[in-house]
Amino acid sequence: MNHFRLIFTLLVSLLSFYSYSQTVFRGVVLEEGSKKPIVAKVGVSGQGAGVTSGTNGRFLYRKYDQVVSPESELVISAKGYESVSISGDDLRNLYNITSTIYLKPGVSKDVKPLNEAKDVVVFWDISASAKSQNSNKAIDFVNSYLATLSSPAVRFVAFNDKVVLDKKITAAADGTFALSEIIKSTNYTGATDYSLIDGSNTDVAIVVSDGEQSFGNIELPRTTRLYTVNTVATANHENMMADASFYNGSYIPLFSTNPDKAIARINAGGVFKKADFSKAQATVKGIVSSTNGPIQGAAVSLRGTLNEYLTKADGTFNIPAVEGDVLQIRYLGMYPKDVLVTKDPVIQVEMIPQADMLDEVLLTGNAKSKEKKVDAGNGVAKTKESVGYAVNTITAENIRPSATFLGDAIRGNFAGVQVLGPPGSEKFLIRGGNMSINNELPPLWVIDGAPFSGVPYYLDPQNIKSITILKSAIATVRYGTIASGGAFLVKTKAANPDAVKGKGNVDQALIKGNDYSETLADMVVETSPYITALDKESTVAAKYKKYQALSKNFKNSVSFYADNAEYFQKIAPAKAELIRLQLAEVAGENVKALRILSYLYEAAGSYKRNAQVSERIVALAPREAQSYRDLALAYTLSGDYNKALELYINMLGERILGVDFSEIEGPLGNELRHLVALHKDKIEFNRLPNEWLTNDLEMDIRLVINWSEQDAPFIFQFVNPKKKFYTWDHTLFDNKERLLKERKMGFQFEEFVIDDAKAGEWIVNVQYLGEEATFAIPPYLKYTVFRNYGTSKETKEVKVVKLFEQKDKVSLGRINL
Repeated sequence: MNHFRLIFTLLVSLLSFYSYSQTVFRGVVLEEGSKKPIVAKVGVSGQGAGVTSGTNGRFLYRKYDQVVSPESELVISAKGYESVSISGDDLRNLYNITSTIYLKPGVSKDVKPLNEAKDVVVFWDISASAKSQNSNKAIDFVNSYLATLSSPAVRFVAFNDKVVLDKKITAAADGTFALSEIIKSTNYTGATDYSLIDGSNTDVAIVVSDGEQSFGNIELPRTTRLYTVNTVATANHENMMADASFYNGSYIPLFSTNPDKAIARINAGGVFKKADFSKAQATVKGIVSSTNGPIQGAAVSLRGTLNEYLTKADGTFNIPAVEGDVLQIRYLGMYPKDVLVTKDPVIQVEMIPQADMLDEVLLTGNAKSKEKKVDAGNGVAKTKESVGYAVNTITAENIRPSATFLGDAIRGNFAGVQVLGPPGSEKFLIRGGNMSINNELPPLWVIDGAPFSGVPYYLDPQNIKSITILKSAIATVRYGTIASGGAFLVKTKAANPDAVKGKGNVDQALIKGNDYSETLADMVVETSPYITALDKESTVAAKYKKYQALSKNFKNSVSFYADNAEYFQKIAPAKAELIRLQLAEVAGENVKALRILSYLYEAAGSYKRNAQVSERIVALAPREAQSYRDLALAYTLSGDYNKALELYINMLGERILGVDFSEIEGPLGNELRHLVALHKDKIEFNRLPNEWLTNDLEMDIRLVINWSEQDAPFIFQFVNPKKKFYTWDHTLFDNKERLLKERKMGFQFEEFVIDDAKAGEWIVNVQYLGEEATFAIPPYLKYTVFRNYGTSKETKEVKVVKLFEQKDKVSLGRINL
């Protein structure tokens, strides 16, 4: 592992030198002469909407997945100023350095004056979520606007996840356009793909939508003026405002104004701002805290919907809701809480730590108590008053150098623990562990996370890092009735949970004494009632019709769409795609739901859609390392190899501002080398050091697991051909430091490598340790197995697993070497 770390450190330093093509520009826009700051628009051709500089003139343009080519052009423009264009080598010289750009006062030649527009395209969103639009209001606005122009050429485009209708339309005798007749014949269905909004050679684009984009982004020429039009209060106003503002237009909120007033404001050169319609939205404010202070990052969701928001650093949140709604609050290590929305101006939510979880380190507020703390097991430090059960811990410092047997390490170090019998065959009893002084049940031993019912006499006391005893049923609920006699939690110095990730190190991670004797059933997917209903139908058409009827009762159930998508994938892939599109529309901005959708797209081999979903996740969760890593993989699968390369260079070169990739640098390095090994002829490989252009990446088995809910508690177990097992825990109780890193850095996947191992069958087991109701969206797991990874013989298997259903340990898969 140290050798790999050394190589990887070299890679990072070399990438810092070679990554000259990063799409990051920063600077300040000033007026030439006066040097006063200018609010300007900054964007690169072919990369969609850019950014607007602040009132101080400063801007930061970041598109980490975009590659700048010699044809790319950086354009800076502002009203009342001549535009500036920078391209070629001049553009490359601006990479990631602060630049000062001066604009001359004048008339911009990029955008035609309002009354001179000749070519207009009306893009009408006919996705499922746009069905609630007031068509008549939107048509009135479009006709009123077109009436201000002189004989415009008008094109009408109806779109959802594809272009459904694209036709030129002409004005009637009264000068209006018969849009209502066209719209009557459309069917509102599917998701919304904003990348279909293409206004090449168009003066004005009008987009009638609710702003709920499932895929893609609007990419218009800088010479196009954009008006985004919406008629309902529950819409994505921020997105529609940002797009219209960048493209020299305005967002038209027709639910809070009328077409005539909107046209008057446009003609006067004004735009609508958030203050013009924010009062039309009913929102609820609240504060989430515990006894230690405010909680940052708690998930607040509206029951019955997929609307989810995270609390800020001061614990506050703001969510669209009305009196009578129910809010669901969830946070790692805290009991979930449901709160009824009342007339109170601010909802106060007090969360309670779970008995066996650590609350102090999970909160942003400072702990109020400074009492002496004890170890609650696995390094969890808590005050004696807050532990709620008897606990004690010793470390290697407490074990005498002369200790030879296990009993020598424990005898005399714990109050209430008896060590009986001769050395090497001692009997251990934890007084109080069985809730009775008369019933002497043996304790459970948990060695580096693996439970044993027998005494691990083989342990060398000098190889023990720490021992923790748990004395009550409350503390041992994690292990069930087998721990009724209490538990010894032992950490060894040699154990290295990460060793299984290193090449050829799997067997080294399997500690002595962990013989596997279980006989588990293979994973069986529970058949949902709605799937049973589909099975009763004889034809695909009848099954899909039944699905459509059932969907009315499961509008916001991610599981419903996921189950049906997988069901139809086997019998009618085209129908499965329609269901995935419906999930895309329903998911909205819920990142957890979108990650599950991404799993489904990858498993179905729909790689372009998977990339679009991954792009959406990056836009919604730009501070999470997982977002960029998943997008890089999605680009590789979809054939956008240089975009994938760009992301890997930025991630490994630590150039994505505010995101820490240090905990996943190993898997990222493997994936970059995989990209080079299989697609060297399709990438700009000259950007990488020679050491990474050789095809030296060969792994017998590479297994990667991703889970949709970051805090989902589960165990993942490997059994080798010798029937020795290794367990990887994803619980706050057993792997606290790992879960805290995941939450801090924003990642939720793990890589395991089996290489140079003996032939035979490996068994992979999984068990979910939480409750389905703990999370607003039940957690899923994506299980990917690569054979001959990084070679021309590579094969890949992807499974999407309903993790929340695996309450009993089951065999997820069997791998033969």
